[in-house]
Amino acid sequence: MNLKFFVVFLYCFLYFLKETEGGPCDLGHPGNLSSLVPSQCCKLKHIYDQNTEASCVQRYQSVISNVNIGIKGSFDGLECFFTCLLNGTKAFNNNVINAQTLKSYVAKAMNNDQTWLPIINSAIDFCNTQTNNNLNNLNRSMGNRNIDNVKYCSAVPEYFASCVYFYQIRKCPQVALVNPTSKDCIALRRYYDTCPVLSLHTPNVATATTVTRGR
Repeated sequence: MNLKFFVVFLYCFLYFLKETEGGPCDLGHPGNLSSLVPSQCCKLKHIYDQNTEASCVQRYQSVISNVNIGIKGSFDGLECFFTCLLNGTKAFNNNVINAQTLKSYVAKAMNNDQTWLPIINSAIDFCNTQTNNNLNNLNRSMGNRNIDNVKYCSAVPEYFASCVYFYQIRKCPQVALVNPTSKDCIALRRYYDTCPVLSLHTPNVATATTVTRGR
């Protein structure tokens, strides 16, 4: 049976300490792209199996729902949601992502889809490097206190997952393009080429991802 997907816009209020003035990526999407759903441009591939996704969605449904309807405030629980996803892969330990373990998990979850798998593997390598390069800032951003009775939820999985998501949009294969000639979709891919990861300077960055509701 086909997966039923729904898109959740994750307005990530990331509390990173600002050390220097940021660049153009700090402002988020250009105004004309702010309401564009990336799935309108590319049929993205899920990298987590259905059981992992369903379990984490159920566990953090209230946080996801708050974001989806635009409730203002801190959404630190999203960090726990993405931590839940990565924990399900067995590739996240001591705040470090094991790229090879994750690639093995993804290959199985994606049934060795040879259209997407090389792209996802490249995304894992690229995003793991970006995450490690920003590890100090990410560690300082962990501000959760009483979420799911866990003292802290790492900011690493959320940062990594958003990077992989952006990478998929940037490298969307021809067969997965929804609107290849759409000016907005072309502009969105160019934006992610310029800004491939979340800015660590701005406290208010909009991102998007897709999660599974069920089958």
